[in-house]
Amino acid sequence: MGNMDLHMRSPAAAGGAQTQSTADADAADPRQAALDKKAQDRKDDNAATPGATAASQLLGRNCKDVAQYVKLIQKYPNERDAILEQVAARLGNDFAKQVDEKTGGGADAAKGDDDGGDGKDGFDSKASYLPQDGKPQLSGEVDYTKGDNQVSASGSVSDKKNYDLSLSGTHNVSDSTSVTAGLDHNVQDGAATDTASLGAGYSTDKLAVSGELDLTKSASGLGAGIKSGATASLVDGKLYGQAFGGGSMDGDGTHYNFGGGLVLTPNDHTALTAAGVMDEKGGIDLRLQYDVFKDKVKGAGDLDDAKKNAMLSLFVGYKRGDGMVGGSPLDDQMGVGPTGKDQSGVYAGAVLRF
Repeated sequence: MGNMDLHMRSPAAAGGAQTQSTADADAADPRQAALDKKAQDRKDDNAATPGATAASQLLGRNCKDVAQYVKLIQKYPNERDAILEQVAARLGNDFAKQVDEKTGGGADAAKGDDDGGDGKDGFDSKASYLPQDGKPQLSGEVDYTKGDNQVSASGSVSDKKNYDLSLSGTHNVSDSTSVTAGLDHNVQDGAATDTASLGAGYSTDKLAVSGELDLTKSASGLGAGIKSGATASLVDGKLYGQAFGGGSMDGDGTHYNFGGGLVLTPNDHTALTAAGVMDEKGGIDLRLQYDVFKDKVKGAGDLDDAKKNAMLSLFVGYKRGDGMVGGSPLDDQMGVGPTGKDQSGVYAGAVLRF
């Protein structure tokens, strides 16, 4: 009897052969090949987007300064928020803010948030009505911004013998430093005073410092003055400390004042300030003021401007002394003053700007 060879093939081997045959058939099908390519393209796109974890790794490995962070965000725009969070966590809010500004002002600006047009070129204007000594007083301001430069023109008028006209210009040397020059023509009871000023400021979320030198010409002769101020964050985003002072020399002699205060900001649109100032003769002005802001206050650098442009200001205070009655140094610091300027004592008021 002859030999008979029996060949058995396992089910797995049979399945493998069948799968291989199917794969060969799919590879030969151009429609299936196109679907496979699309799937691979999607994988490649996802791999090119770093995600929060990968963003953190990229920051630590490649970036050393603001310019490099900006390039990274431009390369991965979808991961902008994740990258900025990592920058803030590693290098602080001030550094993250610089990156934020150079890459378009943040997601809030892209959504049309109420940042008041910061960093945008063009015109802005505002007006207010504030009675003084029983007389109507209208005031207004027009600002024009182009790149790192801003020009402002403002004026206020009660009647033809009491008005003020001002023109100023600001140049931003860097993201945190600026210089300012201005001219002012003020007429009170028909007597004119002309002032030329030159100032500089340094501003971040944590600290803001400013100084200004003034030269004046009036009926009593020539004069000079200097004033400075500082605002520092004590509790991040909630509590700030302020110090300010100034001095002047004119036909009446030498004058000086100094003061300070605390500012509580329950949120980024409101502030409660307790402040006081004293002059060389012992005159004082103490005030409690509540402000509501149109634009967000993001740090120490925003507070001074925000107070001077608040939508609503409510205040109560007490002043004493000749140097405070005619116009307290606190009026400029707080952005508003009482209507009664001819007597010492308790005062209160409200100002609405629109």
